[in-house]
Amino acid sequence: MKSTNFTLLWLLTIPILLAAQTYDVSIQKASNYNSWGTGWDSVYVMKNNITTLAIVPKIGGRIMQYDIAGHASMYIDNTNMGKVPTASALLGGFRTLASPQTSFTWPPSPRLEVGAYTCAIRANTADSGVIYLESQVENTTGDALKNPNLDGLQFKRTITLYKSTSHVKVEMTMANKGAKTLVPHGVWDITECVCMNNNAVDLSNIWLYFPLNPGSMMGGGKGYAQLQGTDASQWKPNAAPGGVMGVQYGKKEAKVGADSKAGWLCYVDRLGGYAYVKRFTYEAGKTYPDSGSSVEVYTSGTTAFLEEEVMGPLVTLAPNDSTTMTQNWFAARSLGPVLAVNDAGLITSKLTVQQSHDTARLQGTYGIFYQGNVKSIFKNASGTTVSVADSYAVSPSDSFAFKDSLKVVAGASKLLLALYSAGGGFIGNLDSIAVTPVADIKTIYKNRTADNRAFSLYQKGNVLSIDVRYEGRYSIEVLGLDGRPQASFRGTKLGMYSVPVGRMIPGIYLVKVSFPEVTESRIVFVP
Repeated sequence: MKSTNFTLLWLLTIPILLAAQTYDVSIQKASNYNSWGTGWDSVYVMKNNITTLAIVPKIGGRIMQYDIAGHASMYIDNTNMGKVPTASALLGGFRTLASPQTSFTWPPSPRLEVGAYTCAIRANTADSGVIYLESQVENTTGDALKNPNLDGLQFKRTITLYKSTSHVKVEMTMANKGAKTLVPHGVWDITECVCMNNNAVDLSNIWLYFPLNPGSMMGGGKGYAQLQGTDASQWKPNAAPGGVMGVQYGKKEAKVGADSKAGWLCYVDRLGGYAYVKRFTYEAGKTYPDSGSSVEVYTSGTTAFLEEEVMGPLVTLAPNDSTTMTQNWFAARSLGPVLAVNDAGLITSKLTVQQSHDTARLQGTYGIFYQGNVKSIFKNASGTTVSVADSYAVSPSDSFAFKDSLKVVAGASKLLLALYSAGGGFIGNLDSIAVTPVADIKTIYKNRTADNRAFSLYQKGNVLSIDVRYEGRYSIEVLGLDGRPQASFRGTKLGMYSVPVGRMIPGIYLVKVSFPEVTESRIVFVP
């Protein structure tokens, strides 16, 4: 049963997608893909019509494209586009190195960073596509630049794209194929993200967000530490509520690290309204490189890009040992900031509620990771579903601004926004908020005048709520019988005002609401 009084589903830029429509996965090998040049052939292109992923085996098995709706999130260096370097070079895209950087002589070994990877298609079905990549084995014996700490290392990657989503799973394995036990290393994941809009450097709208560790001792308890450079103007520790750190790109040569435990970081082009999320698992009790950093952000001062980096824990690899770090990537439409990330999407503004008796006015803003439907679900105190209020078609290609007015059904104490796939499978809860059970609200007074100048009084426990249903100037006074004011408010639009009567002396009080040309008063008793 539909109980919606009004619904606003604001979807940005892209037309609304039919919930029944699904996007199958395809993999193709392309020549001179995107005019990158034949030097990078063959490029493996994975698509599902929401997401495009392009992998170039010849230059270190790099992912050079991860897009939704044709919007690029990865940087590609125009000077080196199409070239196959024999030494470390600025190329862009996503690559894997061994951490910490202090364990070898910079620049990284060309065999692992820019050398050719073998590549094979492991699966190509309508539901998913899987590509496997494998690097050369590091051998620095004859190199002029020797990195003996890396001898025997090999990288492997398994990349999976799924149907009807921006979800990409990236599994990175570092193996010791040599004859000796190596000093501790961790998997070091790096994505170079573009920091340009409309072919111009953008010094205000490129952001990267991640949650700080509230128990961190890094930086003297700040939760982060500057690892390179001296300019700290790009670091914004209060970029979003809930302890979310922001990096606002300002073309400064610098790097920051943090021991973030929440398991996500998110790049956002706030001008275009696109977000690129990496989710990972923080391994408590393990040692992380660079003063304990699980995430790092490098900002280039010469070329318009930043690096979105995830650090794996340090592991001592004996011969034939290996370690794997798994990430899950998601792209979505979002103008930022990013407050939280979950299985269903990202939260730009959390769900809020204004409740008047059995009517809840709700709103929140989100980026979505899967094509499907978001359902408004009322639950009771034990977690049982008591009502499904409404459903909305959503897609990663569109931002989801939820604004609705719903009737709170009997027994409901919480509202969930839950995401379901196009096939009906449960993906995850996008957001939730508590609502006041209707049975707990006592109606003291309620009226509706012909000219809509009206107010209602409700009481729950020790709180008196004054609900004004009027668009225009008005004032509210709560007075004792002796005329002494207990509370006062002024407003110009629909509003709910709360008075904590538990702090008032028991007795009779007057609630007076003054509209233009008329004043209404009601007596209430505070026990």
